Amino acid sequence: MNDSATSLPAAPGAIDPGLTRAFGGVWRLTYPDFFRIRRLLVLAGLSALLFLLTSENVRHGQTSYFFRWTTEFYLTFLLPAVALLSAAGAIRDDMASVSVDYVLTRPVRRPVFVVLRYLSQMLCLQASSLVPFAAVYAAGVLHGVDRLGAMLPHLLLAQGLAVAGFSALGFLFGAITTRYFALAIAYGLMVEIGVGQIPTQVSKLSMTHHLLAMLQPIVPGARGLHAPESITAAGGAIMLFVALALGGAIAIFSLREFTGAGTAEK
Repeated sequence: MNDSATSLPAAPGAIDPGLTRAFGGVWRLTYPDFFRIRRLLVLAGLSALLFLLTSENVRHGQTSYFFRWTTEFYLTFLLPAVALLSAAGAIRDDMASVSVDYVLTRPVRRPVFVVLRYLSQMLCLQASSLVPFAAVYAAGVLHGVDRLGAMLPHLLLAQGLAVAGFSALGFLFGAITTRYFALAIAYGLMVEIGVGQIPTQVSKLSMTHHLLAMLQPIVPGARGLHAPESITAAGGAIMLFVALALGGAIAIFSLREFTGAGTAEK
């Protein structure tokens, strides 16, 4: 009896898939959603509409018209809204009862999962957002807007920062509530439109404030823009927003008790 007992194999330890393999697994959960036919059709339709609207708003090929349209509508309204709502929906799906059993039984700790999920979602959004950006830029080229070559690196960087910042905010809102759309509207009105327009230091609580301030040197005479801000300062401020928002999402996701489709987590 004793010999038989001592011959039993030891219980296996916790499985550690490693960050690379864990990211690969989370990536495979994320990217297929961006290649669904319906989503691709919506992306194509939105890009075509942006091309037409940009062509309509760029008058006589003037740089200031193109720049104001690109910043005031595309970079600081449409793109942030899409990034925020898409990211909020992604983390909310992971918290749904039909997903919890799968997500929470993976050999990855919750904080690591949230970070990897954010990176996967954000990278997919960065790639897909290049399509509408190309439509806007092509309209500028077609209508003979000057200095587009000099603008391109700044606009692409601003787009990348906007997607990164508002995706993290979307993760936070999605972790907080299922009514993240209403929360996003309230945030946009109070912070991005309200606080962001106050000509004091408090306006720096707005991410779009930093985006506009970073872009201002491209067209010094453009109206409605904030005082110039270096790319380093603007990028650092937005990365701070990312860290705070993602930290909040991690805390909520890690501490919340979920009831899956079959079992409840204690």
